[in-house]
Amino acid sequence: MQDKKRQEALIIAITGGIGSGKSTVANILKEKGLTVISTDDIAKNIINKNAKIKQKLIETFGNETFIGGIYNTKYISNIVFEEKNAKNNLLKLNQIIHPVVIDEMISEIELLQQNNLEIIFVESALIFELELEDGFDYVISVTANPQIRLERIIKRTGLNEQQVKNRISQQISQEEKNKNSDFIIENEKGLAELKRTIDFILPIILNLPNKNLPEF
Repeated sequence: MQDKKRQEALIIAITGGIGSGKSTVANILKEKGLTVISTDDIAKNIINKNAKIKQKLIETFGNETFIGGIYNTKYISNIVFEEKNAKNNLLKLNQIIHPVVIDEMISEIELLQQNNLEIIFVESALIFELELEDGFDYVISVTANPQIRLERIIKRTGLNEQQVKNRISQQISQEEKNKNSDFIIENEKGLAELKRTIDFILPIILNLPNKNLPEF
């Protein structure tokens, strides 16, 4: 860590396509005692606890959206990835959830800054899709080749190959994410190698200067 204390926290995004391993990178950073905000966790909390959002989801996608008060992930995934009108349904879902997630993310960052943290990581698959990149000092893209990503997702979720490809197609390409990121972490050689890569890059990141950022 640099000797002189920062006036503001360094805010760094961790992104990457589905199956790239961005969550694994986030978990490694947490194990090192660093602070990581997960927008996936924020979204899950909002969906399950925000009454207004729950009602909007039910009005938009039907009573099957929740079963016994629990979010019906399988049902929604089918609507937004598999059905003929999937893209339009995904857009509707995003319009309901993402603004609230972004507001909560900003609130969490502001609260952490008040506690004088020097670095805050934000893990999110949709940094570029939501055009949030300019709100961060730096963006790290976690990447892996398409076949490895495909195999990881199938193993983790039990989805078939076409279902996985449907999900990948809804995100900006990994090449585009890499091109617009400040750092790229390749995650193709297992956990031990990934940890070595993070150990190499982290001291560099921790000593970077803050940028003059626009407001989100």
